[in-house]
Amino acid sequence: MKCWNFFLRIVVILGTSHALSIQMPIEDTSKPQNHTLDMSALSLGGNATNYLETFGSYNNTVSATNPNWTIPVSHWGCTRAKLRRDDIKETIQLMIDWSSRGGGVWGRDYHIELQPQAAAYLCNCKIRGLDYAPENEMWEFYERLRINCGEGWTGWIFSKRWEKGWAVHTRTYVDDFHPKRHLCPVFCCV
Repeated sequence: MKCWNFFLRIVVILGTSHALSIQMPIEDTSKPQNHTLDMSALSLGGNATNYLETFGSYNNTVSATNPNWTIPVSHWGCTRAKLRRDDIKETIQLMIDWSSRGGGVWGRDYHIELQPQAAAYLCNCKIRGLDYAPENEMWEFYERLRINCGEGWTGWIFSKRWEKGWAVHTRTYVDDFHPKRHLCPVFCCV
């Protein structure tokens, strides 16, 4: 009976990850890859949907679409919220302005910029040190979001190499999300 129960749990996890297209990248970043492996996503509590939106899929060929991109993206995902393009651009510009005035995110922390409809947030997952939101990174994030998720759709990217994440969502989602540190990857802001 225990074996059957275990088997059913594995089937449910794999079926769910396949149905949600949750994938994990292959770690060899020395050359472009088209192959990904299925990944199971587990919630650590709260609303499980939020954690499933936090980790998504990545395909290294995305980087090949623009050779001028600098962010070494390891994971990306699209969330299920639609915003006006101008709202997304405005909140990204707020993040750039904050950073250009000297704003920085300490290690294992995050920063959120809000406008009436949208929110942009930056996660610094390094153990120590400041990280910033320079203009080139923020607009690259916007372009990747637009290409991967579609114009006006919310989403996020994460760089394992840089230990840094960028995201845009609705203001309501971010305002209502508690604790805020869980907007970032689970291991990031502990």
